[in-house]
Amino acid sequence: MTIPTYLPFPVLIGAIATITAIVFGLHTALAKAGWSEHDRTVAVRLSAAILVGWFLLALALALGGFYQVAPDGVPTLQYGLFIPILIGAWLIWRSPAVGQIIDAVPQPPG
Repeated sequence: MTIPTYLPFPVLIGAIATITAIVFGLHTALAKAGWSEHDRTVAVRLSAAILVGWFLLALALALGGFYQVAPDGVPTLQYGLFIPILIGAWLIWRSPAVGQIIDAVPQPPG
């Protein structure tokens, strides 16, 4: 399958916009939760570094052909989604800092 030459640009812009929205949303939520400036800065910078690192790793793997398989091969795209979900779940259960961040982000009424 041939990818249209214009397609990588909106995907890249969308990924950057998503990461930016998450980081600014997290900053706003932590400010409204009353976190100190220092704690908020540390949490936002660490979260941004993790998101950007994940994106760059996925981009490097894609450019390296990791996600390309032969028609009769086993797809590898699920690893790019499943492994970060597992890491995130582990952090939610095991990291008090991640638990505090989740508690600080307002949830919609159920």
